[in-house]
Amino acid sequence: MSIGFEGVWKSYDAHAVLRGVDLEVPPGEVYGLLGQNGCGKTTMLEIAAGLRSADQGRVLVGGQPLATAQKTRLGFVPQQPALYPTLTCEETLQFYGRVYGVPRRRLGSRVEAAIRCVHLGPYRSARSASLSGGWKQRLNLAAALVHEPDLLVLDEPVTGLDAAVRQEVWQVIEDLAGRGTAVILSTHVLDDIESHCGRVGILSDGRITAQGTPNALKSVIPATQVAELDADGVPELLGRRANRGWSLRRRGNRWCLLLRTPTTLPQLAQDLSGLELRSLSLRPVSLEDAFLELTHRDTASWETSRT
Repeated sequence: MSIGFEGVWKSYDAHAVLRGVDLEVPPGEVYGLLGQNGCGKTTMLEIAAGLRSADQGRVLVGGQPLATAQKTRLGFVPQQPALYPTLTCEETLQFYGRVYGVPRRRLGSRVEAAIRCVHLGPYRSARSASLSGGWKQRLNLAAALVHEPDLLVLDEPVTGLDAAVRQEVWQVIEDLAGRGTAVILSTHVLDDIESHCGRVGILSDGRITAQGTPNALKSVIPATQVAELDADGVPELLGRRANRGWSLRRRGNRWCLLLRTPTTLPQLAQDLSGLELRSLSLRPVSLEDAFLELTHRDTASWETSRT
């Protein structure tokens, strides 16, 4: 089941957070949503889940306007686990199964399937208040899966999880997508987005200003490699870059040198001789580079399907 946004606007106290969002996520796709803090990602996902209403525009689920009956076909994982502290894990899943309308005859088997899906078995009888943050997040995800949703909306689903558990959660998400579930999610872990999302959208100034595959987004960077350096004499470097086709970016407290032609660290150090280098590293272009490039400059809407 697909999910789409058509001209969605949302304001708080006359401040427009979403300004005509257009987007479609087809069945089987994992779509990652990126944006700076406060850009409206959570608002957008809550509108997708039917928890907030749009001021203008509409959300389409399976090509039809989102309605109460369709909400039972989607699962929502909020940023903060929505759990009742006195209920056990099993009781929590039974509760959410009833909320989502799972028939009584199937409720037991669906609870068991959700427990297996996130490996929650050892804690099935534990009250949610006693769980660590990571296990609460697993239970949070299981509650969204108990009714076999056709659409999954996830707001920071791997927050607070260690690397091993994050990989397990991503495996669950990819398995669901492989069975045709449409997934739209936000996360600040850009490495995860790059590894697991088929397409990525950047939400900026209330709109999706860029979207495409991770590789396509990275291609906006005019470089094949990025050097990070801490050095005195950067004005001298500014004079050299025109001759070498280099581009220079200030990223927080560090300088990033964008290199069009591949090189090695020893060769680069030689090319930078004369600078008082305190540190120098060399790496491939990352999705973070693309994100910063696209959100820290004025840019027209940009989209590509290149890989």
